[in-house]
Amino acid sequence: MFDLHDGAQPDERFHLQTGRPLIKAHFDVWLLRRTSWACLTNPDGSEGRFVSWWLVGHLQWYHGTVKCDGTRTRMAWSGQLGEPRTMEQRDYVMTTTPAELWAFRWRLNGPGEPVWDNMGGS
Repeated sequence: MFDLHDGAQPDERFHLQTGRPLIKAHFDVWLLRRTSWACLTNPDGSEGRFVSWWLVGHLQWYHGTVKCDGTRTRMAWSGQLGEPRTMEQRDYVMTTTPAELWAFRWRLNGPGEPVWDNMGGS
């Protein structure tokens, strides 16, 4: 048995995607960083989108239709959401929870490296 919603809030929405999210375009110009992501799939199978922005290294905002949930993906792989996944079964847990798809934040630490398991923080 495998349950993507184990321990989740009632309004959270998850689905599996085959293949890791990839950086479609990334640029750092003076005080602005923009990262757009590719290889994202909406629950209906259509192509998803997600873009993360940083301004002055502290103001972060992001928006899109689907985002990878790095924490829940690692939970699935390790067996915390059911049986552990083999390398061949290692799909990625994606979220379409509204609060995860549009946000503005002020962060003390600036952006890190853009990676699949921290798409919004890139």
